[in-house]
Amino acid sequence: MKPRGLLILSIAIITVSLSAAAGDPDNVSFLRSQFAALQNLSPGRQQQLRDLDRDLHALDAESQERLGRVLAKYNHWLAQLPTDDRKRITDAATAYERLKIIEEIKDHEWIETLPKAYRDRYAKTEKDAERRRLIENWRADERERREEWHFVLRNWDDIKDNRLPPVTPAEEAFVVNLESQLPTPERERLRRVRELMQEDRGRPVFLKMLVELADRFPLLPGPLDGPRTYEALPKADREVLEKVDKTLAKKKGLPKELQDAQGRWPDFAIAVSRFARQNRVSLPEPLGPINKETIPV
Repeated sequence: MKPRGLLILSIAIITVSLSAAAGDPDNVSFLRSQFAALQNLSPGRQQQLRDLDRDLHALDAESQERLGRVLAKYNHWLAQLPTDDRKRITDAATAYERLKIIEEIKDHEWIETLPKAYRDRYAKTEKDAERRRLIENWRADERERREEWHFVLRNWDDIKDNRLPPVTPAEEAFVVNLESQLPTPERERLRRVRELMQEDRGRPVFLKMLVELADRFPLLPGPLDGPRTYEALPKADREVLEKVDKTLAKKKGLPKELQDAQGRWPDFAIAVSRFARQNRVSLPEPLGPINKETIPV
């Protein structure tokens, strides 16, 4: 069994001796209590635990140690839960249901650690989908802050001794060009980090983000901005496209490949050009450089 499959199985079936979850495995009394708890389980449950033990010992030593820590932490966490929550987990009909309940409880525990403004906003949000979106966004922000902090720690000697190079004019020009072509969320992230450049801690975080965004949104030669929506395309291009696509002609919406890229430059122009090629259409007015003579120096 693969480690991930073993982890899911472990979460699904480990419910032995909650009161002794934090006990010493070398203690005779602890072992006796565990054996007694095992004997009280159904034959099928007992076999599951024996299968788990066999699968654990079939793994390499590193995996055994890691999964052993996971099981110990899970049992300890389970033992500390209120009775009602623990019963919901142990009484779940399937492993999938049990995992969903665990996820729900862990999310609730995490929310309780957030600032009051966040907790109040979550409490006032009624739709489950909106609540999930809030949690995903807040967790993403937390991961980003953690990564930034780790980056600072790894480069602390250079930061402390002021060995980071200053921003060059070429770098500043690149940032300005990149910023103009980013989607709105990434553009706002970059602007916030640029504001931190006035502080010592801002420089390393800025460099890290700049590399990340440059890899995700490579700059192309050509104008810094252009059509980001169908309505912004040159009229001649729209007329040609509408002749080959009835949806466009009837103004009933955009094909999915264009809809997904709308609002971003040069992504939308690239999507339109690709769509035109797929339909064997030549755009009367190109949306960017088409040869070396039209590429800006």
